[in-house]
Amino acid sequence: NYSDEPSQPASITGLQWTPATRTASPVLKGRIIDDSNVANVQIEIDLNDDGIAEAVVTSDSQGRFEYTYVPPTTLSPSSVTLKLRTKQAITGASPQIGSWSAHTFSNPAPSTPTPSSLGAWGLANDDGTSATDRVS
Repeated sequence: NYSDEPSQPASITGLQWTPATRTASPVLKGRIIDDSNVANVQIEIDLNDDGIAEAVVTSDSQGRFEYTYVPPTTLSPSSVTLKLRTKQAITGASPQIGSWSAHTFSNPAPSTPTPSSLGAWGLANDDGTSATDRVS
């Protein structure tokens, strides 16, 4: 008997964490796999280990999802632990909700740019009283 309804909650796979840069927040990408439709599956994200989703993203038609992490303070932690689970709407039934799974990602601080240095400089044409004092 084939059914369009999933028999198990969707699974999360292929997680990729891109650490923050000086101009962009960290990004988490992943994919949903399931025995039925992978589109429009909600991925709930628990940011503080309280068992409540503080963020929710939705998978696209290929089961892919993306979440931009915003640190809770101005200081970015060196590692980030997020709990993820899936939630699928089931026609005529309660949603199918997966179990929380914890994932820890390295989150190094963005590198500080090295300031440019100026080489020797002076006047291009020194036409003052002294041609060697580099003062006009």
